Amino acid sequence: MKLLVEQTNNLANFYLLPFIKRSNKDFTAGNFVNSYLDIETFHVVVEVETMYDHYKDFSHYDFTMEKGSRVFIFYYIPEIFHEDVGLFVDGRYSRFSDMAKTYIKKFGKLPVSSNAKGEVTQSVWLHVIQKTDKLRESLQSELGVTLDNSVELASKPKKENFFHNI
Repeated sequence: MKLLVEQTNNLANFYLLPFIKRSNKDFTAGNFVNSYLDIETFHVVVEVETMYDHYKDFSHYDFTMEKGSRVFIFYYIPEIFHEDVGLFVDGRYSRFSDMAKTYIKKFGKLPVSSNAKGEVTQSVWLHVIQKTDKLRESLQSELGVTLDNSVELASKPKKENFFHNI
């Protein structure tokens, strides 16, 4: 299992875009840059290099804003996920609601595969929300520490995940 102890991508890409039934792959034609949480308005904000009209047809679209050469598309997060957004901010990913976890698995398009032996390999970000023993044991081995079962297996989202910080 490849460990991503450091966040190399915004966690909003993996955990918040699915709440609007999207993944970063849905924006690749527009040269997806990143996504962010606008915590004040409960929007997922998608930054792309090129805006395409069909992005406005995606569910939960609210408005678009241009800032210099940057294009930001705002999608409101359905109220049913507002508590999950609070858990995201606190880095309590394993406590996401069952519905949130289902949306992340269904719409997040995180890699999951199985080999000829039937062994399943999945994205570390799915291991994080499931708080798997496999990830816990790998982290303990790599870091040389013992992790209590109550500890989340990824750090809180970095400031780059939040729209007001860009």
